[in-house]
Amino acid sequence: MASLYSAGSGLPERKATEASQPREGAGVVLVHGLNGSRYDMQELELYLRARGLQVVNLLLPGHGEDATRLVEVGWRDWVEAVHSAVQTLKGRCRAVFLVGHSLGGALALYVSAHEAVDGVVAMCAPLHLYSWTLPFIRLARRLMPRIRWAWEDIR
Repeated sequence: MASLYSAGSGLPERKATEASQPREGAGVVLVHGLNGSRYDMQELELYLRARGLQVVNLLLPGHGEDATRLVEVGWRDWVEAVHSAVQTLKGRCRAVFLVGHSLGGALALYVSAHEAVDGVVAMCAPLHLYSWTLPFIRLARRLMPRIRWAWEDIR
């Protein structure tokens, strides 16, 4: 498997795994949820590959070994990573599908609304946040990386 790095800040977390086959068949971009990793989608990746699909199992920026890196990125970085993976597969496949879980599902829906793909599977995607929760989410985004035990609990 080759490595793929998305355009942008060059964070090592931006890499994804990809198949290196000629342009044919279908491809799938797998997008994990918040504070997840490629391992969350690994079984699905292996299942799809065994059936001849080309797969990009994306690692979203800021995710991976060090959860404190999440404060260095935002949703636009995640959208760019998904977009870049879609573009990679469009160059290799006749049909491209997005599959995302939780945050990954929301990102898949967002990208598919702005770019043509052949299908989307959005599992457990948050479609609406109530306005009263936003201040708490913003506060948590700032505080959680400073509370090491909280990050370890999330992992």
